[in-house]
Amino acid sequence: MEFKQPTISIVVPSCQQGPYIKHCIDSILSQEGVQLEVIVFDSVSTDETVDALIGFGNRVKIVIEKDLGQGHAVNKGLKECRGSIVGFLNSDDILLPGALRAVVDYWKKNPSVDLLYGNAHYIDEKGDPMGDYRTKDWDWEAFQGECFICQPATFWSRRVMEKIGFLDQSLHCSIDYDYWFRIVQAGGVVGQVDEYLACSRDYPETKTRSLRGRVFMENFQISLRRLGYIHASWISQYLDFFKYERRMFFGAVIPARGTVRDFLLRFAQSVSAVFAKDVYFTEKPYRRII
Repeated sequence: MEFKQPTISIVVPSCQQGPYIKHCIDSILSQEGVQLEVIVFDSVSTDETVDALIGFGNRVKIVIEKDLGQGHAVNKGLKECRGSIVGFLNSDDILLPGALRAVVDYWKKNPSVDLLYGNAHYIDEKGDPMGDYRTKDWDWEAFQGECFICQPATFWSRRVMEKIGFLDQSLHCSIDYDYWFRIVQAGGVVGQVDEYLACSRDYPETKTRSLRGRVFMENFQISLRRLGYIHASWISQYLDFFKYERRMFFGAVIPARGTVRDFLLRFAQSVSAVFAKDVYFTEKPYRRII
């Protein structure tokens, strides 16, 4: 059976990212050997964003209107896209040359895949390399306690999107982690390509950097909703956040390692399971979000 060249739909949510958005969209449009659909939803930016977008003409579908945040902007694009392979790229991130060709080639050999991720670099505000995202080989147990899938280097199938729906707009920082969770729990097949597909921009104003505490709270919420408990790894990272980053007054008494720390992690995970069962409603993982 001849492989039909798929269309890849890339949604770009945008708000006040004038210094980066041209580079972002250029990195998509310069992809060779693929059929592309690019949809930008900009939340009425007042910087140079709109001027940059106009320069792309009809190569990009552009919608400029107020939204309710990143998740809402991405969802509006997902509801309009036509591709059989879908992804979204934040307007300060970029795709690497050949990334989408690698994605299509993988899907050609593995047509049953529903969620595909690759490797990614971190870059700074100027686009200079800062290191690699800590991508790991797929492991469901490990993923419950660590998001090792980099969002700009990740794509999914239309068929799984039609099954589980769209992003959870109530989340602000961890909408991608929650979506990967839902794909897997709905029976989606996970694939991994050992190539660098994207660069994630890292600077103090990003949500991951500036809202670290909220990131943990949302990951806890996702765990309670999707699993019915909080994985010990997330609890351990949260303790380290207080001990080494926030340097709270009680940080000195948090053990860095050893049997006491191991006991605290097991105890906290057990408490989270009771909380999820008796207080927090744990949802069915396949609930479709519309």
